[in-house]
Amino acid sequence: MLAPFFAIFLAHRVGVGTAEISLLFATYCATRVFSEVPLGLLADWIGETPTLRLSSVLALAGVACLAFGPLPALFLGQALFALSESASSGVQESLLYRLCDDGNEGALPPYRQAQPAFTSVAWTGVVTAGALGTLVATASLELLGGTAVAVAAAAFLLSLLLPHARAPRDRAETEALRLRQLFQARADAAEFRVWFFAGACSGFVLPGTYFTSQPLLNELDLAGPGNGLLYSTVTVFAAWGAHLTTRVNAMFRSWHAATAAALALAVLGILGLRFSMSLATVFVAMAALRFAWGWLEATCTTAVNEKVPIDGLRATILSVQSLLAGLLSVTALLAFAGLGLSAESMLVIMAIIAAAGTALTFVVLARRPRHYGSDPRS
Repeated sequence: MLAPFFAIFLAHRVGVGTAEISLLFATYCATRVFSEVPLGLLADWIGETPTLRLSSVLALAGVACLAFGPLPALFLGQALFALSESASSGVQESLLYRLCDDGNEGALPPYRQAQPAFTSVAWTGVVTAGALGTLVATASLELLGGTAVAVAAAAFLLSLLLPHARAPRDRAETEALRLRQLFQARADAAEFRVWFFAGACSGFVLPGTYFTSQPLLNELDLAGPGNGLLYSTVTVFAAWGAHLTTRVNAMFRSWHAATAAALALAVLGILGLRFSMSLATVFVAMAALRFAWGWLEATCTTAVNEKVPIDGLRATILSVQSLLAGLLSVTALLAFAGLGLSAESMLVIMAIIAAAGTALTFVVLARRPRHYGSDPRS
């Protein structure tokens, strides 16, 4: 709820400026970097469901700090919210994979069908929250924080209904043996690096555009409830991209080609924001970014999940992918705050990183052995 209004809400409530807001974003990203893998390990140790409930508690505390706290509490709120995101990052997908894996003989759909649908529904939830935030902000920005806290509290109550899944089958193995097996499997499957880098690039684009697009929206006199309306509308395209993932990927020779196409679309979206001259261009560019994000998230998460060879490290491995996205984000945001880069320069940097992911994917695609076949599901 707060994401579309983050900058203007804090500026209105406590009077923070551009530098402080960029440092708040950097605090979030830095916390994600340091907490992703430890909380992924925690999920693999105690189970996904307890970890997701912990995530909802941390989110509630973080949103409360952002909604009601003074300036020092804003940094604490960003850190708590980042811990919440790290606790759920990869863990939701790990739980989904485990439930589908356990339910092959039941009524649950196969994982490859469930993952795009799951991602689409998640993005629809973001659209709903953004629409609610827009409605509240239209009435009063002061009400926005309290409403966000109420929504976070409702999310915690809903987390109590999360299903339980079986524990990993390989807990008897030593951690050292499991890690050796894991890294050996990664060395034998060079393509795995593609999914990591592609997922990191897509994960980096979204938090970056939250902040760098704000000055562009301000120039177009959209700083206010219009932010939430634009945000909610373009996020529909993320849900649409996730929903169409299976159908769109079937149009390409392989998942690598589909990933390269999605990253190329993200590059075009970023460049569209960089050279936007009108509201229509901003809308089309952000819609392209959200569509690419929904498409990439469903594709990369499915690929990584199915390539994890050790069941008891699934959440940890998915967390590493988010860690790489956090490293890219915190580097860019600290550069933004410390070097005084313009929003236009930041967009160019994001375009370069996304283009590098596209190029790497194309290189791996060109070097892919012929015996893999043309079936995108192989």
